[in-house]
Amino acid sequence: MSYCPPGTLSGIVQLTGPISQPILSKIAINDAPPLQLSIGPRGAPPSLVSNNIDDTINNSCIYKNKKYDIVNIQLCLPQHTGYKLPSITDSPSAEMIITCHNPSANPEIILLCVPIYNTGTASNDKYMRTVLHHNNTEIATTTLESVLRYENYSDKNDRVIANTQPSFGYRTCFQTQLDTRTTKPYSTYVLVLPNGIYLLNSDYTRISSSLTKYKVPSTITNNRPIILSYTFNEGKLNTITTSPEISQQSMMYTTQISTSSDDFQNKFEYFMKNITSVQSKKQTKRFTTSQYKCIPFNREENLILENGNIYVTPGEKNTPLQTILDENKKKQDEEDAKNNNVMTQVDKLGTNIAVGIVSAGGILCIIGIAYAMNAVTK
Repeated sequence: MSYCPPGTLSGIVQLTGPISQPILSKIAINDAPPLQLSIGPRGAPPSLVSNNIDDTINNSCIYKNKKYDIVNIQLCLPQHTGYKLPSITDSPSAEMIITCHNPSANPEIILLCVPIYNTGTASNDKYMRTVLHHNNTEIATTTLESVLRYENYSDKNDRVIANTQPSFGYRTCFQTQLDTRTTKPYSTYVLVLPNGIYLLNSDYTRISSSLTKYKVPSTITNNRPIILSYTFNEGKLNTITTSPEISQQSMMYTTQISTSSDDFQNKFEYFMKNITSVQSKKQTKRFTTSQYKCIPFNREENLILENGNIYVTPGEKNTPLQTILDENKKKQDEEDAKNNNVMTQVDKLGTNIAVGIVSAGGILCIIGIAYAMNAVTK
């Protein structure tokens, strides 16, 4: 029989009261959290299915050198309320929760939680634009990694002027019901990135109707209900009442603590640096042929020997790769047509003439070998 350890935080923790700079300084760590996001090759662009983002394949979390599979990315109603830095005045309208799981690790679950703001001004929304609009120019280069950075775009060219996404970290626990009187605890580490994502009103409208509370993925709970509250049976050690309050849909519950409490100052950490990322495999970026440019290169003109070193000085004209491919195809088609015409003419001469084709200075020569052979035999 197992339960969440006494004195641990429970469920998703919401904060009450302001987070002043003096309070923040007490829990601040001038470092990145002990977690990395590992990005693998993407086989298809991410897509939104109800309130779930389909972009988990080949992506994982690494927490203290242990790998966790990303099993779910959900868009939810605001779960982590009260996580306002002194510079933040807006309240979130939604939340992205990335769930990482390793059943043999402790903690077993990692939650990356990113508030989503609906203020009419877009900021750090590159990944969500890719999900909602499948922008071809961004699909190849935009991954979950971009969510971990705060990229504030100030102009139409998406020039990055900010790159800071600090995070609050805490450990918590919740339990599922195995049968009427026994439970299974799940140790969980949570990171909340308060700077979040700012969406345009039109993009927020596209996701707002499907938002729900955070649901723990069934791959973790095996569809067992989450226990919201229970009491122990009096006089019976480690057994609970037969009627605990539960969530059959595995919806996570929330609890609250004050920012001025000992729990907040002793059980929370504030990491001032970005979550780092690694690539599980070398990511091959995909580009269309129109995105490549080609320049002329002549060995005699563009290679320079200077002080024992060879330098390349390419030509100045830039030609789109697609244009070169089209021109080459046209030349090949013309050459094939010429060759087909030659062979047609040869066929008309009949089988008494043998044809030899000799390359001499780029000129094709047709020789009547059969006639020469006849002259020799006579």
